[in-house]
Amino acid sequence: MYRQVLVKESDREYQRILWRDSPDKPMGHFRLNTVTYGTVPASFLATRVLKELAIANVSQDPKASNSIMKDFYMDDYISGANDVKEAELLYLSVSKILESRGMQLRKWCSNGEQMRKTFINASSETHHSLDLGPEETTTSLGLNWCPNSDNLLFLNKLLKSSRSDTKRELLSTLNSVFDPLGFLGPVLIRGKVFLQELWQLKLGWDDKLPVHIQNRWQLFIEDLKKLDRLKIPRAARINYTGPIELHGFCDASQIAFGACVYLRQRIDANTYQMRLLCAKSRVAPTKTLTIPRLELSGAVLLSELMHRVSEA
Repeated sequence: MYRQVLVKESDREYQRILWRDSPDKPMGHFRLNTVTYGTVPASFLATRVLKELAIANVSQDPKASNSIMKDFYMDDYISGANDVKEAELLYLSVSKILESRGMQLRKWCSNGEQMRKTFINASSETHHSLDLGPEETTTSLGLNWCPNSDNLLFLNKLLKSSRSDTKRELLSTLNSVFDPLGFLGPVLIRGKVFLQELWQLKLGWDDKLPVHIQNRWQLFIEDLKKLDRLKIPRAARINYTGPIELHGFCDASQIAFGACVYLRQRIDANTYQMRLLCAKSRVAPTKTLTIPRLELSGAVLLSELMHRVSEA
């Protein structure tokens, strides 16, 4: 994707490289003409080009343009539709717009069997789909996703070999668990509270931890490994025509406070369904605060979370 975006000629001077095929040949001077991985503006430039593509095609194909504008995160495209026919049309339209500028989306996958067949039929050397088994997963924005069951899973192989000899290693292990939606907050907050306690012991980053602390941390890690059993439905909505409501909850204790947001939707006259959309948890400050003050902090956290969800 980056290599399909030309850089302004005057800016190419800042992308000069030296290269020679072997030590006995003279050094060559080259300029990179396209956006280069690792440079500061690379991600912005690539994203900006996608938006320009969407704007340029809004009159010809408003649905596809809107999808390009809203459903990309960097070079990951995640979208959906109410039925297979609509999904196939969106797939073809978005692909056509991007391919017109040399950007080919690859590794397509879907929770629908019919869509997976569509991807396979359209596969080529540069445009192919993922062929996964019934229980196999792929990653979606860093999250593990099983397309066949349409569930999000939490798999972390780093936990199997994690060390807990120093504070640095403890922090590294805790940060290795990727949880952007906050679903694992009730579990991860225990590890964050534990690290806060270590700070109060004034231990250095690479100081050897006392045995009783290592043992306590190891018990937490064993519980953390059980998270691979957790399965959360990816789809938030089932009924796309009925009314929906956002419900937020928050609470606090002496050691932590948190908030979560649920989607409530009406299925039929007597049936409603709830889906957890996201959550956030934070460790309480070391300075002693009253429970009402901590609950107020939880309410502020919830208001911020509700605002982000409603604007999404």
